[in-house]
Amino acid sequence: KIDDKTTSISAIGEVKSALSVLSSSLSTLVGKTSLAVSSNSTAVTATISDPSTATKLNSAMTISALATGQTLAFTGYSATTAVVGAGSLVLERGDWSSGSFVANAKTASKSLTVASTDTLASLRDKINALNYGVTASIIGSGDDTYNLVLKSNEGKENALRITATENPSGSGLSSIDNSSTNSSKQKIAGVDATIVVDGMTLTRSSNKITDLFEGYTVSLTSTTSTTANLTASVNTAEATSNLQSLVTAINNLKEVLNAK
Repeated sequence: KIDDKTTSISAIGEVKSALSVLSSSLSTLVGKTSLAVSSNSTAVTATISDPSTATKLNSAMTISALATGQTLAFTGYSATTAVVGAGSLVLERGDWSSGSFVANAKTASKSLTVASTDTLASLRDKINALNYGVTASIIGSGDDTYNLVLKSNEGKENALRITATENPSGSGLSSIDNSSTNSSKQKIAGVDATIVVDGMTLTRSSNKITDLFEGYTVSLTSTTSTTANLTASVNTAEATSNLQSLVTAINNLKEVLNAK
């Protein structure tokens, strides 16, 4: 009886081992694809984001502009601990490309109360805490003055308009306002990426594009001087190897079960 039990335990172990190999073989196939993606340029790459919808790909692309976020600088503060002035700030996202601000209808504005004790450093932290698609930092000018620098997310419609209301009047908070002085506060304009794909001129607000080719994420890293080619084709060697592994695992499990 002991030998019978030992044999049974051994048989169970063999079956479990065969099932484990089969499971590993299946994992290389489920939710994956044998498409291999390549690019002849470091300016653009692509990855498969959805194997169930990705198909063969062969497209020519040029990149004339990358998407960038707006950069604003509010300058001349004597220290990071300098008081900025009491009141409130209203932050809006939108487009300055025409010279006048056009608010982004999809994004609501946000308001920020600035206390009389708020410093350049504490205001930076309050702006970052808004989670409004803007990163605030402080940069030293090198002449014992400091700048509050605001960088928005990529895309021309993510640029910022900041409107200050001083309370009391003359508190100094109006220095952090670009509603009528954007040209002097703006150091880098927010712009969209401009690309030509198979002869079609397109724009995108981000350099990471998820809606260009179904099942793919395309990443832009630089402009191009020559045409970049994105291709995706079936890696037959990989597909054959994966299927052969599955067939071998199934046959092995069958042999183990028949032997028991």
